[in-house]
Amino acid sequence: FYFAHGADINTRFPPDNETCLHYTVKHQHLAASTFLLLNGADPNIQGESLNTALHYSAMHNFPEVALAIVRAGGDADLKNRDDKTPAMLAEKAQNVQCTTILKMAQVVKEEKSHETRAAFLASMRDYDHAIKATTIAK
Repeated sequence: FYFAHGADINTRFPPDNETCLHYTVKHQHLAASTFLLLNGADPNIQGESLNTALHYSAMHNFPEVALAIVRAGGDADLKNRDDKTPAMLAEKAQNVQCTTILKMAQVVKEEKSHETRAAFLASMRDYDHAIKATTIAK
């Protein structure tokens, strides 16, 4: 990666004005997506179509990254150019795991209580383990 040489991790690229995080999520690169999120990639940057990385994780049924994006501060309420949130896209595509993660994130965002957020993160850890177990079983 060129980030090791000091490049901005949130650089946008033509033609869609999207970042490396958008690309890694669209192409389902779990390790690269995680690397970017852990190193400060902004999960809420919107490209030309106003999609965020969370929109792409919902469209491409990538729950492992959807969970990582939510944990990194991804906003599940941002709408794209078609006026769709990531949860709406996941539901339309019948991506059950992504839909669950995103709807829970929306509910927790509405709740201002610290205890609710802590319970959500704990349940997401359990959900993350269940996703990994299902992936390994396949």
